[in-house]
Formats: sequence, structure tokens, C-alpha cells
Amino acid sequence: MQLFTYWSFAPISYIERLCLQSMLDAGHPVTVYTYEPHLDVPAGVHVADAANILLRSRVIDGPSPALFANLFRYVGLQRGLGTWVDADMLMLRSMADMGENIFGWEDEKLINNALLRMPPNAPVLRDLVRHITARVPMDPRWGWREKARQVIRGFLGRPLPIGKMEWGVAGPDALTHFGRRYDLAKLAQPVDVFYPVPSTRPADVFNPDIDIEAYFTPRTRTVHLWNNHIKDRKGTPPPAGSFIDRMCQRHRITAP
Repeated sequence: MQLFTYWSFAPISYIERLCLQSMLDAGHPVTVYTYEPHLDVPAGVHVADAANILLRSRVIDGPSPALFANLFRYVGLQRGLGTWVDADMLMLRSMADMGENIFGWEDEKLINNALLRMPPNAPVLRDLVRHITARVPMDPRWGWREKARQVIRGFLGRPLPIGKMEWGVAGPDALTHFGRRYDLAKLAQPVDVFYPVPSTRPADVFNPDIDIEAYFTPRTRTVHLWNNHIKDRKGTPPPAGSFIDRMCQRHRITAP
């Protein structure tokens, strides 16, 4: 099963190298799409020009690269690039036996899109792309009053751009919203399969006193490292004996 991801303009840290290597070690070929010609990726990871999928002029300005990465993954899935995986997904074992619809709950409310596989012609992908690229975008979490205000702003030629909306407008909130339209919730894997470490406890993977494996079940395939919450950890080595330290040793990754 081919995996693909997108990386923006920041340097790749040892966390991303660890996750990419774990994908290779699980038996998956990996392609990183980027607009940068040189990335420090593990040997065996293929680097490809993101402009072959979406021109650089299509990059969406926002508070983080995540907004455009959401569009890139949906378009990439429509193009049949493979299975999308965020660069902060640590893979414990292969997903090759999981079929054509691969995604999972991050908690009791949201289907996360950090790991996503769907048929290229899936209607939900069409809706997600339209949602992000709409001339007058709507946040699916808005009530009718805010939607009405956006319609008026659109008539005036001054709609609120999607890059100015709240975090998640094109990510898990949107996937969950549009996924329910097509009854995809029943296909989503339970929380423990892809997101056993909750987003409320991202630092646990750096704590040598916490048994991260206690979060796992026999169904667990990946661990999402919640990149946005651990940025301050990337410049220093993981504490000895921590989960990240042990994973670096397993996958032969040198931390700073």
C-alpha cells in the first residue's frame, strides 16, 4: 500500500523522520510531496514535486500549513496517489489488510483525517474539495446566523476567507460533517486503532514514567504524535527511556 503526505516549508525534524521511517519499516512505500527541492528524509522515502498535484499558487494562507495540507490530501486521494498519512503518524504495523476505506475516530465526536484512504470517486472527497475552494466558504460548525452573515458578505464581495476561520474548518470537523452525509461514520475505526494517545495528553510520549503501550490494544496500528502540540520538543533529544526514545532506537533515528 502506497502512502503519501505533504510537507510545507519548515525543516523536517527527527519526529517526522522517525514517523516516515516507521512507515517504511512497516512495509509501506512513502512519497513526500513538497515545493522544496531538498528535504532531510530517511533513505527510501521518495520526494516528489507538489506542483504536479497543485500549483504553488494554490497554497492557502492561514494560521498554519494544515489548511492547505487538508486540500492537498483530498485532491491527492482523488488523483489516486495512495493512502494519505500525516508526517507525525508513528506506524506500529502495516495497514495493507485494511481495505479501501481507512480512517478512524480520534475521540467520541470527531473522525480524524491524519490517516485517510478512500476510493478516488468518493462523493465525500468531492464535497470536501468544494468546501475548501468555495468562493463563499462556510464553516460547517456555524449556526444559521453566521452562515447568513457569510452569504451577505459574499454578495458584497467580501466573504470571510477560509484561512481566517477557526482551526479545523477543513480538517476533522469537515470530514466528520460531510462523512455523516454519506453514512461513513459506521466505517470509521475505533479510537484505539489510530489515535490511542489522546490529543489532551501529547507529552506522555516523552515521559519515561508513563507506559504508553498501556494505551494500546491488539487493534492498534499507529500513534498520532499531535505535531501541533509538541513543537517545543523537536529541538531536543527525548528523555531516556521514554516512548519516543525507544522508538528512535527501534527505527534507527538519531535525535538532536
